[in-house]
Amino acid sequence: MIDLKKNKTFCPYPFKAALLEHSNDTVVPCCRWNSNSPVPEFKNHLNTDNRDQVMDYKNYFDIVREKMIKGEPVRECAKCYQQEHDGLNSMRSTALNDFVEDTKALERKQGNRGPKGLAQDIVIPKLEYLEIESGRYCNLKCRSCGPGFSSSWDEDVKGNNEVLTNFYGPNHEIFDDLQSKTKTNDSLAFLTYKDSQHLNEIKVTGGEPFLTDSFLKFLENLVEWNIAKNIVLEVFTNSSFFPKEKHTQMLTKFKQVDINLSIDAVGERNNFLRKKSKWQVVQNVAKRWEELSIQNDNISIGISHTVTIFNSLYFDEFLNWCNTYFDKKTIIGKRDTDSDFVQVAVAYGPDYLSVRNFSRPIKEKLLQIVRKQWSEVKSFKEYYNNSNRLFSKSLVDQKFKRIIGALDSTDLKNPIDSVFEEKTKMFDKIRKEDWRTTFPKLVEVFDE
Repeated sequence: MIDLKKNKTFCPYPFKAALLEHSNDTVVPCCRWNSNSPVPEFKNHLNTDNRDQVMDYKNYFDIVREKMIKGEPVRECAKCYQQEHDGLNSMRSTALNDFVEDTKALERKQGNRGPKGLAQDIVIPKLEYLEIESGRYCNLKCRSCGPGFSSSWDEDVKGNNEVLTNFYGPNHEIFDDLQSKTKTNDSLAFLTYKDSQHLNEIKVTGGEPFLTDSFLKFLENLVEWNIAKNIVLEVFTNSSFFPKEKHTQMLTKFKQVDINLSIDAVGERNNFLRKKSKWQVVQNVAKRWEELSIQNDNISIGISHTVTIFNSLYFDEFLNWCNTYFDKKTIIGKRDTDSDFVQVAVAYGPDYLSVRNFSRPIKEKLLQIVRKQWSEVKSFKEYYNNSNRLFSKSLVDQKFKRIIGALDSTDLKNPIDSVFEEKTKMFDKIRKEDWRTTFPKLVEVFDE
């Protein structure tokens, strides 16, 4: 038995989980894994010639598993090690907490996302949690994204040496290589019953999953194999369109479905941040997802909200929109295990949009405004209602602390202020936009 208190490198992901990357049919343990590792034996590829089973999961990650059992560090896991060194919870530490001693304790963990189970089974390789990159095929080109994750960015990149250099430095051939590959993760359609039979949770990111035929085919297969009923499905979608009825009907066959609508701002600020997105369409699609959720007990919706320098001063506006637009039943949630209605992620990249990377004077001005917004939200009556997934004290405090923590982070030797204005001006020119018109609060901070 592994002493998990003493062992600082062991992680459940290589034993219970996998990420199916879009590029090269590669399988790695998780999304935090450094896929640029030069060690070839740490990479595993799907064998699409074997129609019975394309994933050899029991033998994947053998070297990694052996190192972790011995307590030896795995360099591809450096992101989690760094977070833990900084005193933060990592994916590794979070997953470890979800492996418990008895079934009653495990029941209480069912609302958590990621691999989970009994501690006694933790070293037995069995694929139970699958994360899927559906590809880079996407109908939007969000400012916080890029050509590596959205094909719509290609139109801004092709033939523009300045933009190519922004993403790839002098190695413009990287973009040419990207163009030569398929935009969707077509290998999803090859996954077999044997590959999928032990799955209890699937997380899907994009591109845009509901525009990816191979992903939709995989869902269809899970339903036909009669194992969808065992699976919690979590999908991140951009709320720019609503899937066909035959696809939404498949969702009703799963044990539980969590639809995360990626929305970062309201009105024209949404249209700027998530280019090609139209705010009225976003609202209509969000309402249709809500109606599907209300009609089906197994489907829940929430918001995935990414904070960058652009929208950092408009979080209160966004919370107020959520509160007035969605049904109160949606805000309360269906289950005790339902998570925060608005999940906040403070962007680490691109560098010039991360609030962590600005000068101390800029960050101090932002902090003053964000703290004032937090104080105002505390005056809402819903702040003291624990059943409210939007405004309850613990959730509001968590969201604002996350934003404030990023603004309070250690200052860079070379702040990004001028780079932000330079790169934003470059993209504004290409897209015929003007950030100064769209984000007046932020303009005041920069121009003071």
